[in-house]
Amino acid sequence: MRSVRHRSDGALDDVVVGALTGALPSRGWGTLDESQLLRLFRRFCEVATESPTLALALIADLVPFTDAVSAALAERVSARPEDPEVLITSLVIAGLAHVRTQATFRHSQTATSIAALDDAVRTDVLRAAGLAAPTLRAFDTRR
Repeated sequence: MRSVRHRSDGALDDVVVGALTGALPSRGWGTLDESQLLRLFRRFCEVATESPTLALALIADLVPFTDAVSAALAERVSARPEDPEVLITSLVIAGLAHVRTQATFRHSQTATSIAALDDAVRTDVLRAAGLAAPTLRAFDTRR
């Protein structure tokens, strides 16, 4: 949220896309090799998408996420978190985060490596970001 909060960290569209296209964590898993890690990641994604409770948790997390983004955006432009432009921009950012999550779930089932999964997810996020960029840029120029 820090980079969303401060204009000095860069243009909003660049900051958001940069945060959402970062590589998936592939270190810190002990002695697992890449094929084991990919298998574990696939299973995690299967459970997350097949469980009604976990699927609802993704939706439930939307409100606190957009509230946090709204607070950061409001600070960025010295506005109130309830400002309509702040709210719509936070929803656009939440939409991009949702694209990343859904792309990860979908591509994890067919990716042949962590790098291939990262590339597929990044491609989807960048496609969605192409549509979101005008809103993010317009927000940054509003004040």
